[in-house]
Amino acid sequence: MKTVCLALFYLFVVTNKAKVFHACDLYYELKLLGMDPFKGFYSEQYVCTADYSSRLDTLYYENTRGIPRYGIFQLSGLEWCDNGRHKSQNKCNTSCDNFLDDSVIDDALCVKMVVESTMDMSAWPVFKKYCTKEVTFRYFRGCLFGKARQTRQLSKLMMNPAAEDRSKLVPS
Repeated sequence: MKTVCLALFYLFVVTNKAKVFHACDLYYELKLLGMDPFKGFYSEQYVCTADYSSRLDTLYYENTRGIPRYGIFQLSGLEWCDNGRHKSQNKCNTSCDNFLDDSVIDDALCVKMVVESTMDMSAWPVFKKYCTKEVTFRYFRGCLFGKARQTRQLSKLMMNPAAEDRSKLVPS
């Protein structure tokens, strides 16, 4: 029985492509996805929130007090996505599994919906405590800034075969 469980666990880990982001890389991806600024919040604040929520790990899953949370932004499986096990409002109209891969495109689109619906970052308790504008500068010391970096990030993002409708992603 242990062997079967270990084999299934290994299969799950191998088939799910996880990624632990570097803060600079996530910053640029979110910026390219139109989150800098978005509803008065900036990419560095979203990066900080993701760091305190998941340590920038796209495969991070947590179930606290019966609330399953998924991915780099720890989006609730009861409110924002459907995990197939709990009754969910599924406001982002997506499977929770989509938040457990190496692409942050679907995560970012859902985060935008969260922020639009709440008009703030209150869905993430860590935001107010750790991620105000004044404390986020430390995430980007040593980052390569400039147009060349942005162009490389955009090229990588656009080559991602997991993205289905890029017209929603890159601001015009």
